[in-house]
Amino acid sequence: SLVQDSCLIWIFPPSLEVLKKRLEQRGTESLISLEKRLCLAEREIEEEKIMPLFHYKIMNDSFKIALNEMKKIIFFYLHKPH
Repeated sequence: SLVQDSCLIWIFPPSLEVLKKRLEQRGTESLISLEKRLCLAEREIEEEKIMPLFHYKIMNDSFKIALNEMKKIIFFYLHKPH
């Protein structure tokens, strides 16, 4: 099935504080929208700790490093025997 053959990659921020700062710097969120996104992110982080869903996790501390990690995961996944 499609789900069994999937490769789930979760890209997450180094902290909620960093996420808040990034969102504020973009200037695309209203105060209410920002608070909703932060609450959702906090809940998702806690849920992933309790019941992991993703095969791979990448902390987006540095875009360049996170991108390289994702490329490696995808390359590995595409070239592994199924």
